Amino acid sequence: MAISATETLPLIHTKLYKPRIAEGLIPRPRLLELLDRGREQPLTLVVAPAGYGKTSQVAAWLEASDWPSTWLSLDEQDSDLNLFLCYIIAAIQSIFPDACRETAALVETAAELPIQVLSRTLVNELVQIKKDFLLVLDDYHLVHEMAVHDLMTEILRHPPRALPSGGRSLRSNRSGGARPPEPAP
Repeated sequence: MAISATETLPLIHTKLYKPRIAEGLIPRPRLLELLDRGREQPLTLVVAPAGYGKTSQVAAWLEASDWPSTWLSLDEQDSDLNLFLCYIIAAIQSIFPDACRETAALVETAAELPIQVLSRTLVNELVQIKKDFLLVLDDYHLVHEMAVHDLMTEILRHPPRALPSGGRSLRSNRSGGARPPEPAP
């Protein structure tokens, strides 16, 4: 019997916690307005140098949002495709507990599956979620594995736009950090 990445490396649940908003956070209404406008797009990038308050501002914006949201704090270890997918699924299941079960079953197999299989299965399951939601991938610039970037590119090529609902992804990057290729319009 093969052991999957999720059996050998348990998920760190605190990576799914939205950060607390610090007292004295300087309101940035223009940024909040831009984030609101970005909700209609499948991807919003928030890029600035370290220490500029990206995480704090996005957390404050989510707190004021009427959409369900989920958070994933990434680090270099999340460059492993299976681990990355396990965290994405756990984040989505934190607000929609029955979502993404087929994708989770695929990830738990020992077989290396083509990215197209994983991305199409995940997109098809995201389409089944009948409520808009926001998925924040904080510190995405720390992910360096091209397979993860390829997966995200495939998902963004086929966002569930045709529906009145669907997931939206917001990535927080440091300027100068790794930025995956963006899909052609």
